[in-house]
Amino acid sequence: MATRKQILRTYKSWRRNNPTTHQRTLQLKRCGKKCFLGSKKSFPICNAGSCKRSKGGIMSAYIRAREMTRRARDRTIEKHRAPYYYVIAKKAKTLLKRLFSSSRKTRKSRT
Repeated sequence: MATRKQILRTYKSWRRNNPTTHQRTLQLKRCGKKCFLGSKKSFPICNAGSCKRSKGGIMSAYIRAREMTRRARDRTIEKHRAPYYYVIAKKAKTLLKRLFSSSRKTRKSRT
């Protein structure tokens, strides 16, 4: 697994690369549902203008879904119930584990 600093670095870069609302619409048409963890255009995980999944996008989706799970449980938001966000957080965590473990294996094989 990557260090905490590496993970936070990828999370911070997501602010510059996340898709705007119009870019999300275009991404949904071009790339399909693989670039979104939530329903419709919510929780994007691909960089703007590409169909490639981003570590920063997945990390931010995970953090946001965990935050929304707590808020939905406390009933401070009424859009969705807590299990909806819990499933998104679970998907994001699985993707993160897969991405970070695959990048770690490739580094080891080179040396």
